[in-house]
Amino acid sequence: MIELLSTLRKLLKGEIKIDLDSGVMAYRGRRVVVIPADVIYKVLKELDAVLAEGSLVVLERLGYAMGAATMEAMGWRGFNDVVKELPQLAKVGGFGRVKIAEDVIEMEELPVPADPEVARYLSGFLRALCMEPVDIELKGDGVRAKVMKRC
Repeated sequence: MIELLSTLRKLLKGEIKIDLDSGVMAYRGRRVVVIPADVIYKVLKELDAVLAEGSLVVLERLGYAMGAATMEAMGWRGFNDVVKELPQLAKVGGFGRVKIAEDVIEMEELPVPADPEVARYLSGFLRALCMEPVDIELKGDGVRAKVMKRC
């Protein structure tokens, strides 16, 4: 695990601070909290069970909030920054592989199964990252979406 964190530190150009004694990890001065991927899926399912149809709107808004927070924390200014840096961030963050080519984004080996709830969350997330999803295809643990550049 320590070796993984050292590699992560090198990839993020030293902008990550890890203090194992106090249990604090920060990126560009912002604290980072790591949780198991299956927790996210369980939360989405519980939200869906409680809110039924309304959960899709909430999931999309949560995705948008996470995307906006990611843009701000990473210092990305627009679509070009996202295209350049999101694939590396996804790998380092454990979100699988991301490929962006012209007007298509492909996400493979997601940490959770790709289902309608995850698609709504990703739709909001992508919108905050300057990509308006036009058509989303789900397959196993992958998502392929045609997108339009927004900013």
